[in-house]
Amino acid sequence: MIINPYRFAAGAGGGLLDTYAGASGAWSLRELSTAWAGLDVVRIVRSGGTEQDFTASEITDGTLKTFCDAGVAPFTGKIVTWYDQSGNTNDLSFVTSPTLYNGTSVVTENGEPAIDFVGATDEYGNVSSSNILTGADFSVFAVAQCDTNAVAYLVATEGGGATGARRSFYSHSLQLGSAFKGSNTGTSLSTWDRTQSTISMIATDMQTSGSHTIDTWVDGGSNSQWTGTGLITPATDNFRVGGETIWNGRIQEVVVYDSDETSNHAGIESNINTHYSIY
Repeated sequence: MIINPYRFAAGAGGGLLDTYAGASGAWSLRELSTAWAGLDVVRIVRSGGTEQDFTASEITDGTLKTFCDAGVAPFTGKIVTWYDQSGNTNDLSFVTSPTLYNGTSVVTENGEPAIDFVGATDEYGNVSSSNILTGADFSVFAVAQCDTNAVAYLVATEGGGATGARRSFYSHSLQLGSAFKGSNTGTSLSTWDRTQSTISMIATDMQTSGSHTIDTWVDGGSNSQWTGTGLITPATDNFRVGGETIWNGRIQEVVVYDSDETSNHAGIESNINTHYSIY
């Protein structure tokens, strides 16, 4: 007999945030902690304009499909809000909504639900509060797939290339922007072949005029590292997923820490891989 039906609801391998607490923002189509068991992970708008919240299990058990199929043809289900499971209420709101239900089924990548971004200019999730990455160190762990070689943000802060105005990484290359490197080129992520991957970035000592190091990994592989100096004033603009430059592909999970998670890197990636079976 199972006393607590949500005991294992946080996904294979246990809840990521149960083991690795302290995230500034955490967005996923699975439950990331036991504290989030049975809670809503997304808000969907169906064709016709009706909105409704859905839990992780309701995305896969047919509840979402039934809701979307009761809309106006052609049937779709698009993301209005992607709820922050970190407990910090840094929910992502979308101007142009990406797709979770395509009229036939829930979008998936490697058998797991995925949000499909088609490259619309304003199709990104935006945290309404000020930037959640304000410290000297930050870490980003994402599960994503890209459909194009074109420059496109996976995660970023809004704003231009002014000092401290952008922290981002791109498809196929880690773009640190003028605020980070003094140019618009970055450390290569050539090991990423655009298939579904766990992509990690850890930036340390991002102090104004100080030396800083950026480490990146793809699917737990070897580290690609870049070290330099420059004016790295913490950005004040809002944090975004799937923007500010267009993202074309699927995103399943993004977890962000305003801290150096180097010591937890392997464990976090292992938890992600246990659930998504990426590598």
